[in-house]
Amino acid sequence: TWLMQGELDRAIETYREALPLARKVGDRSQEATTLANLGEALRTTGALADAEKAFTDSAALFRAMNDASSVAYVDTFLADLLLVRNDLAGAEKKYREALASRVVIEDKRQTAETQIALGRVRLLQGRYVEARRQLEPAFAYFRREAHPGRVATCHSIEAEAFAREGKPVDAKRAIAAPRHSRRLPTATGRARRRPSGSSSTARCSRATSWRSSASPRCGR
Repeated sequence: TWLMQGELDRAIETYREALPLARKVGDRSQEATTLANLGEALRTTGALADAEKAFTDSAALFRAMNDASSVAYVDTFLADLLLVRNDLAGAEKKYREALASRVVIEDKRQTAETQIALGRVRLLQGRYVEARRQLEPAFAYFRREAHPGRVATCHSIEAEAFAREGKPVDAKRAIAAPRHSRRLPTATGRARRRPSGSSSTARCSRATSWRSSASPRCGR
């Protein structure tokens, strides 16, 4: 797609042309997906107000279709955008909504990712104890699934919270904490396999088009 290739102007043009076609045939899933991709392209160009509207309209359509997974992803995009605009209260609200959806649908990986995002927001808000508490379930998940990189991310946020709170010894301890953990055995005695997906699986990353589970991918 043009978005994947970094052709943002062409991507925006393509998505805007696709919207009336999706509406004409009554394909709400395709319309919502196109709006999400349009929002990501607009966000990348810095057109934050237009991107926010596209994300908001996309989320509303997915909610009307009871597509909780897609709503959570679009709410996360919107939260990321609000964070760029330093709207911490707005970002927290959207991350919390995404978290609630992911808990309900039992998306454990993305639940943990959203908990990290909320931990960052609370750090920026000066709510240092809450930031550390928010990270606890994410720590537990990523240690269990042997994701040392994400464990390190949690430790970095934890350390900064301690440092801002005036606790340098605790901050150093957090930085020095082990990043690796042994994979836990399953009931059959075999090690758990690390999930093949990443935090951007099945959604729009900063360079790829996204689609909902019920919608074909938008393309050129």
